[in-house]
Amino acid sequence: MPVKKSSQIIGSDADSLTEALESIAAEELQLVIEYDNSTHNTLYLSDRLVDDSDNTDPTHEQVEDIFEYYYIDFLERDLLEDMIWLGDVNIFATFFDAGVIFRAQKDSAAIFIVMDHPLSIDDIQITIQNAFYE
Repeated sequence: MPVKKSSQIIGSDADSLTEALESIAAEELQLVIEYDNSTHNTLYLSDRLVDDSDNTDPTHEQVEDIFEYYYIDFLERDLLEDMIWLGDVNIFATFFDAGVIFRAQKDSAAIFIVMDHPLSIDDIQITIQNAFYE
């Protein structure tokens, strides 16, 4: 059974997004973390990640390593919005051989999502837009 926790940084929008992602991509969803410039909180940790780490505490070392430099995310958003004329930056997607990381920012906080390659990137993007920004 995956490890799930309630939002402590963003609030109900983060909880709604986690539930929505789990409902459309439960097999692919691996990790959901909310964060700001100084802290992070794991909202969802898949069975596979729990089994692989032999650790049911979602604040294990791997998660700590991921967020050592993520305060830079907010600088990247501001830089891109200043340089590119396409409007506000909402969602970043980074593609790997075995999966995708999505980062959705809202004000001074954000959500970090790790998935195996989803069936539809568009469905994930629309779900993030609908659950997190509206």
